[in-house]
Amino acid sequence: FVAMDYHLDWLQMSLYLAANPSPKQPIPNPGDDLVTATQRDVDMLIAFPGKGAITHLLLLEAKMETAWNNEQLCKKAKRLRCIFGPDRPGTDQVDTRLVLLSPGKPTLPDSIKWPDKMKPEGKPLWMELPRPPGLRKVTRCRKDRTPSANGRYLRIDDLPVTRG
Repeated sequence: FVAMDYHLDWLQMSLYLAANPSPKQPIPNPGDDLVTATQRDVDMLIAFPGKGAITHLLLLEAKMETAWNNEQLCKKAKRLRCIFGPDRPGTDQVDTRLVLLSPGKPTLPDSIKWPDKMKPEGKPLWMELPRPPGLRKVTRCRKDRTPSANGRYLRIDDLPVTRG
């Protein structure tokens, strides 16, 4: 199974349903710990069968041009700790890894506490995401081409190529 922009609420409920396939009664959601009703997601989720009843889950987060945002990653890590915490429904049926992809290796502060199951050797896996030649980006700017978030002009910039 492969999905893009897979919401973490969907992941939480998929795990819940793996552990409780046919709930007959309404499911308690105290403190929004099962469904948070946020837009938080993973860029790509890949699930494939493992040995026995185990399913392997790869959660991919990719950045091609924008920087890793520590506040965003902290919020995502907090939600993943809730989903994959001890005694959470369905987590005993999955082997999960978080993989960060970007042209350059991210510098992540130690304050980001990812779930232990997701980070072999104490940190998330990272893979280089090579930037192919010919990519360009739009930048808002002033008339003199200086970047400006409120600029009324646009400029087209070439992106540097990364090795691959």
